[in-house]
Amino acid sequence: MNSKHWIRSPRETTDHVVGFRKTVSPKKPLRKATLSVSAIGIYAPYLNGVRIGKNVLAPGWTSYSHRVQYQTYDVTASLLSDSLLEIRVGQGWAVGYIGYAGTDHFTSDHTALIAELTLRYADGTEEQIVTDETWDVYELPILSTGIYHGETIDLTRSPVLLGKAVSDPTVNTRLVAQVGPDITEHECLAPVEIIKTPKGETVIDFGQNMTGYVEITVKGKPGDRIVLHHAEVLDRDGNFYTENYRGARNENIYILDGKADLFKPSFSFQGFRYVELVECPEELIRAEHFRAVAVHSEMKRTGFSHCGESQRRRRVL
Repeated sequence: MNSKHWIRSPRETTDHVVGFRKTVSPKKPLRKATLSVSAIGIYAPYLNGVRIGKNVLAPGWTSYSHRVQYQTYDVTASLLSDSLLEIRVGQGWAVGYIGYAGTDHFTSDHTALIAELTLRYADGTEEQIVTDETWDVYELPILSTGIYHGETIDLTRSPVLLGKAVSDPTVNTRLVAQVGPDITEHECLAPVEIIKTPKGETVIDFGQNMTGYVEITVKGKPGDRIVLHHAEVLDRDGNFYTENYRGARNENIYILDGKADLFKPSFSFQGFRYVELVECPEELIRAEHFRAVAVHSEMKRTGFSHCGESQRRRRVL
């Protein structure tokens, strides 16, 4: 990738997620189309409204001032005439609050994007579409997002055009191809039970501690709010306990638009076993509406372990 093609929003967007959009159309029959992307922040690419790839939290956490990874996707089968390419960018580790550092803007005070769509035609010619000032920038209904603080999505809002992207010469880092496995979604866990704590809190227990996020599938009234807080343990009295999170809010807020909606974070994740429904319409508090999705590196299995009851007893003795 050419490191000269970084772009940013033309306006300050605080912690809103922005979408960089470009309509692309192959000029001839295609042989192959590949998209390479990176960001100062976290990005999520879409083509004609469909998420590209299965990895999440890209480009991953590196020492951003020294190197930033990029990912490459084969989009040959998805690229149609007048296709809409949208790449959404949130703060992530590079721009948002970092707990151990106790600060925002850990690497930069703004997000930035770089992308390169390479079209290889059947006749042997090639065309490249890069991020530049022709891309449109939208403020999206994802109102805030942070690795430690969580995500707020308001589906009653529509995207707002901010203008054309501007070149960002302030990004000074080395682009490298991804060196490790993708971060992807894995196991999906149903609630073990929904409980009322001694303090009267409504808490979903997913039965095990995990890293990932809660996926919600509901249809409520326009403007209904679902507010989730996350915890790894309950206190000795059985109440919701978050003091070990220190300054991290671990709060996801979803504002419904009245349609059948699916909510989950795209730019954040949590460590949790328990989820408190701080706000949720009573009729939507049903176990089938909630699933916990485990998120971790796509590790290759290298071995297996088998152990029977008799073997465990011998070890104890």
